[in-house]
Amino acid sequence: MPTAFNLEPELLLRRNIGPDASPSLDAEDYEIVHDGKAVGRLSRSDSDGRVSWQWSIYGAIAGQHSNGIADSPSDAKACFLSAWQGLLGHV
Repeated sequence: MPTAFNLEPELLLRRNIGPDASPSLDAEDYEIVHDGKAVGRLSRSDSDGRVSWQWSIYGAIAGQHSNGIADSPSDAKACFLSAWQGLLGHV
């Protein structure tokens, strides 16, 4: 079930769904949804013993800030939201 990501614009988190319509095996792999459409991704990563959170915006144009790595899910959400709002300002 999707969970609220923020209030304005409304973004939701839902478990990432693969091309075969099955949910990701990783319980901490999410799609970011706006107006019923997947617009980004947020996922946990374990690399070299360090846990981090990767975020990305789908369909961004080269040169736009559209992905990054954060130390926590809340930091990743904040980074995504900042970049998302920046892109909306340029649409």
